[in-house]
Amino acid sequence: MHKFLLIIHLAILTNANLFAATLSDNRENKVGKSIYQTGTGKNGNVITAVSAANTKLKGIKASCANCHRRSGFGSSEGGLLIPSITGNSLFNSREFKYRELKKKSNRPITRKSYDKTSLKRAIQSGIDSNGRKLDLLMPRYNINENDMGNLISYLSTLGVKPAPGVSDKKIYFATIITPDASEKRKSAMLAVLNTYIKAKNSETRFETRRSSNSPWHKKWSYSAYRKWELNVWQLNGNKDSWEEQLNNFYKKQPVFAIVSGISSSTWQPMHDFCNTHEIPCLFPITRLPGKSKKNKNYSSNSYSIYFSEGIALEAKAIAKHISNKKEEKRCGNIVQIIDSSEKTKTATNALIKQLENYGMSAQTLIITKNSPELEQYKRNNFSNNSASCLIHWVDNAVLNNPSDLKNIKQIYITHNAKIISDISALKSDIPIYYSTPLALEKNRKRHLLRTMIWAKKNKISPIIEDVTANTYSAVTLMAKSVKHIRSHFSRDYLIERLEHLIDTTAFHSIYNRYSLGPNQRYASKGVYIIGPINNSMDINHPNNSEWIIP
Repeated sequence: MHKFLLIIHLAILTNANLFAATLSDNRENKVGKSIYQTGTGKNGNVITAVSAANTKLKGIKASCANCHRRSGFGSSEGGLLIPSITGNSLFNSREFKYRELKKKSNRPITRKSYDKTSLKRAIQSGIDSNGRKLDLLMPRYNINENDMGNLISYLSTLGVKPAPGVSDKKIYFATIITPDASEKRKSAMLAVLNTYIKAKNSETRFETRRSSNSPWHKKWSYSAYRKWELNVWQLNGNKDSWEEQLNNFYKKQPVFAIVSGISSSTWQPMHDFCNTHEIPCLFPITRLPGKSKKNKNYSSNSYSIYFSEGIALEAKAIAKHISNKKEEKRCGNIVQIIDSSEKTKTATNALIKQLENYGMSAQTLIITKNSPELEQYKRNNFSNNSASCLIHWVDNAVLNNPSDLKNIKQIYITHNAKIISDISALKSDIPIYYSTPLALEKNRKRHLLRTMIWAKKNKISPIIEDVTANTYSAVTLMAKSVKHIRSHFSRDYLIERLEHLIDTTAFHSIYNRYSLGPNQRYASKGVYIIGPINNSMDINHPNNSEWIIP
């Protein structure tokens, strides 16, 4: 009889949770979500708490998401386990499962399911549903009744329903292509994605049957398997219309995540779209990642992850290289040669701002390639007559004859300039440096070996080194993360697993030394500065290069 009543009780709780999930956009849950993620309650009320060693916390430092993560599925650090606090975890009992019998770790502690009263006690006083004290790392919160009700209401919905883009049999993904992407690069990306997904779906063709027929000795069944379906969102027209196009694509078929994507211009519209709809937007091929608006929200930049900060990172690394010089050898003036593109304008602004962060007050001059200002600079130089650093963001603007320029102390040729083959042929007494965010040529073949073997074996065409490598890295990381979240189809959980897994991937992008930590959104964090370059140097296999992390 008791077991029968328990089953009814759990069924009622489960149905209540599912009903609450349909109300997840109501006002109460929005307040509860704010408490959970930012430590801010109704009417901007700041939540306070006390943690271990009587440490006082408030606001964002007291938010639940700091430890239990945005997904609510918990985390681990230094041997400490932060448990899941999703609706299904809290409002169901925790008991020993058959599949856990084979684990060598200590038996997990069983506990009764929480109800509203016992959960309130746990949050305020640190006493669990069994009446035991929780670890002191769990803060004891000072929350008024209204905010407490909102928080508990939000927790009851957290992780209960799969995210949009997941059906009983399929999991839907998308990739985004902007109209400025070349046809060849677009084809190279799609060849990798389509081939990988086709192989994945065919290699697991028996999983549907297996998922309903568990091994005889196990009580559970494998319910996580879904076939993948890729939607190609090809954008057209001006970027001001992209947001509407993306919304229309998403309305027609919601997707669980966006994988890869390609653009020669800014990724900002896609970045904003992903953050607005809370869709993981993973590793697009772009040199202009989007930026999130600065606010107090813990999750302001949660949903877009990039291989690198792109051209802005290159600018910051050059700024650090300049500022690291001894004061007597440091440039007092900065000349930047650009074109009319958004990329080079972004780079110049990033370099100036970073120099200011390093305390340098150098005079700066930004010159558009082939403009009259360049000739004027050659004649007049700067008013303070200090030594200058020249940064080339575009192709051969003044390097044909560097001696035309007065008082130049250093020249930087950037990866964006694409004139690497001409550098070693320059005859100049001025030190020349080359910057690149990519893996160096001398290591690249080994770095990308597995990816290129896969591409050739699967007859990928065309193969474009950076596009092929970056796309394959993105889709394999996606697959690995989806596997690890099992049947918990939470977008936040997907990102959190990705943050942990990226260090162990066997398939590399063309970027170097990448890793992620909680809430980090740029995987490769440095740039190589090669030089000074001399006439005999093989620029593709340099002996003198410095890895700089701004």
